[in-house]
Amino acid sequence: MPENSLDRAGGHPRPHALAQPIRIPAGLVVLVGPPASGKTSFVQALVDGRQVEADAVVSSDEIRTELFGASAEPADSDAADAADARIFEERDRRIVARLADGLSVIAESTNVTPRARERLIGLARRFGAPVTVLRFARTSPIFSSSTPSGAVRTSPRWTSAPMRP
Repeated sequence: MPENSLDRAGGHPRPHALAQPIRIPAGLVVLVGPPASGKTSFVQALVDGRQVEADAVVSSDEIRTELFGASAEPADSDAADAADARIFEERDRRIVARLADGLSVIAESTNVTPRARERLIGLARRFGAPVTVLRFARTSPIFSSSTPSGAVRTSPRWTSAPMRP
């Protein structure tokens, strides 16, 4: 059956015909957006769809869990600052390792401050890697699709902006 054909049983488009594949650019892809804006869901869908390897995604939240456990909360602001420094040092180390090997990498953190983005862009520049920024907004869905039960799922709105290292 052709990819864009209708499902034989119900006359509905097949799920894979509803959304176009996302092409992940080479180099460093920086996800930018507030918490709960869909960054993690976006990269998980790419991994689940085998569009990127799981190792290509470097997530500060996953590193935090690896280093400190799922429910660990620092006792005070100094401890929180020290934990954050360790998390982002490890994130940077993983990003550098992939870029040094000529592999693409997705930096999955909030990256909402210019300083956070500049730090990542600096890493990419060391290797002459292109940088693409995907900006997520929490409140604006870009598309929706219905599930077999009729529920509507929305995907976060995101825009991309290639940047020169």
